[in-house]
Amino acid sequence: MDGKQMRQVLATIQDLGNLSLTAEVLYLSQPYLTRSIHEAEQRIGNQILNRDHQPMTLTYAGKQYLDYLTTTEQAAHNFELKMETLNGYSQGVLKLGTNRSLGQLIYPTLIKRLKESFPELTIELDELTTKHAQYKMMAGELDYFVGMPMDHQGHWQIESIFIDRLGLFGTNGSFIRQAHQQANDVLHNVNQLPLIVLPADTNYQQVVDQYLKERKILRPVIMEVPDIVTAAELAISGVGQTILPALYVARNQRWLKQMDVRFAPLSGISSPVELAYLKKGPTFSVFRKALLQIGADFQLGQDL
Repeated sequence: MDGKQMRQVLATIQDLGNLSLTAEVLYLSQPYLTRSIHEAEQRIGNQILNRDHQPMTLTYAGKQYLDYLTTTEQAAHNFELKMETLNGYSQGVLKLGTNRSLGQLIYPTLIKRLKESFPELTIELDELTTKHAQYKMMAGELDYFVGMPMDHQGHWQIESIFIDRLGLFGTNGSFIRQAHQQANDVLHNVNQLPLIVLPADTNYQQVVDQYLKERKILRPVIMEVPDIVTAAELAISGVGQTILPALYVARNQRWLKQMDVRFAPLSGISSPVELAYLKKGPTFSVFRKALLQIGADFQLGQDL
C-alpha cells in the first residue's frame, strides 16, 4: 500500500473508528487492510492503532504518522502544480506587461514573490499602453497584463486588483492652506500652480487629463516627465505639483514622512487596476495569488 492510500486508510479509521467500515468505504478487503497496517507498524517501529479501544482510535504514533503522510502528499501535490505551471510556458518563460506608470510601483514586490516560488523562472517585463497590450496578448506575445481596464468584451479573463485614488502632491508650502482642504481648495491649487505631468499618450495621464477637462480646469504644465517617480521627485524639490496615485504614497510613506510634502486626495478620480489574461491560456495561479495579495497589502490613499 502506498503512502497516499495509507493516509486515506488512517484518516478514515480516525473518522469511523472501525476497520470493517473503513475497508468497506475504501473498497478494500479487510485482510489486505489489516496486513497493510501491520506492515506499516513494523516499518515505523510503533503501534498505529488502539485496537482495544472502541471505537478504534489512532495512537499518538499513528496520529504523527498520519500528519507525516498528509504533509508528504501535500508537498508532492504542490511540486506537481509547480511543474504543470512551468510546463504551461515556453521554456519556463512568463511574459508580463503593465502600464508604464504602474510597473515601477508593483514590479519590485511582485517579481520578488514570483522568484521566491520559482527561482528558475525567466520573467520578461514589458511596459505598454492597455490598447497595445490587447494586441500583444491576442498575438501570444503576452501572458498577463496588469494595468488600467481592457475591453471587457474581449477574449480575456478580467480580475479586479484594486482601485487606486489619485491626489495632488507637492511641498506643504505649495498648498494654499496647511489645514485639511476641501475638494474645491485642492482643485484651486491645480488652477493656480504649474503641474508636472506624464506623457499624454500614457493611460494614467489620459485619466488625469479627462478629469481636469470635465471640470474645466486649465492645466499650466511646467514640464512633462517619463514616469511617476520623476514627477514625485521634482514635486518634492518644489518645482511644481503633480497628481500621483495613492499607491506611490503608500509604498514610500516612511521616506516621504521625512519630507516637507503633502498628498491631498482628489474627489471623483481614481485609477482602477485589473489583471487580464487569455481565457484559453495557461493560468499561473501563483502569479495571480501574489498579485491579489499585493493589492490587499497596500494601504491606499493615506494622507501624509
